[in-house]
Amino acid sequence: MLDMLIKKPLIGPQELEWVYVAKGLGIILVVVGHFWLAPKSTPAYWDELKSLIYMFHMPLFFLLSGLLYEHAKYAYGDLIEGKGRRLMFPFFSVALIFLVLKYVAGHFVTLATPVDWTAVQALVTNPLHSYVSALWYLHALFLMFCIYPPFRVAFGRVLFLLVLLILNSLIRATDYPVIGNAISYLPYFAVGVMLKESVRVREMMEANGAAVLVASLMVFGACGTFFSIMEAGEPAYLVRFVLGVAGSLAVISASILIARAAVRPQR
Repeated sequence: MLDMLIKKPLIGPQELEWVYVAKGLGIILVVVGHFWLAPKSTPAYWDELKSLIYMFHMPLFFLLSGLLYEHAKYAYGDLIEGKGRRLMFPFFSVALIFLVLKYVAGHFVTLATPVDWTAVQALVTNPLHSYVSALWYLHALFLMFCIYPPFRVAFGRVLFLLVLLILNSLIRATDYPVIGNAISYLPYFAVGVMLKESVRVREMMEANGAAVLVASLMVFGACGTFFSIMEAGEPAYLVRFVLGVAGSLAVISASILIARAAVRPQR
């Protein structure tokens, strides 16, 4: 099924079944990761579970976006125009709706993220700190489509990934305005593109989905255990990257197996 997706991308629901499953699992993980229990009654395992989910639930979506991206299929200008319609039009539309709603509501109740000039500016510089932080994903993904094609041409896919990993290891990219979140998550997008374009990896994932699932979980568990024993605080970027990729591959492998099991042979 994954091989069919590569050969005939975005043709119909038959070729995208596992992608829908992966997105569904990712949405469930996002909901669980953002579900807060009462502080006094929250068990320790719940905080640990949320910490694990946060390591890969957003990398999963960016990796899937890279897996569905077809390099050089469209002219650069056409690509940006199309992504602008699909990503930035809803971004600014929703932002405008929330601007009006929160501005009005702010006159009657106290808001955790009120509408003020700083919050409006943050909508462009860093949506995570704006009055509608949930839109940061669309903002970052659009910038990835702007950044990846020309730098892919200039460096090649492997070298560009290495450059991104080194850059993120040396600086905290999310502290930089506008492109910070995009740069921080772009390596996962790049890995998705490489998975799509690597025939041997695609065939291995399709033929040995269960083995890939087990291997990904083992890497995720080993890396997470090593970090918890050796370090304290926030893990280094490369550690987060390995955890993000391993967790994403585990979800993708499980999704392929689920989609395959759901297919009934025709009689």
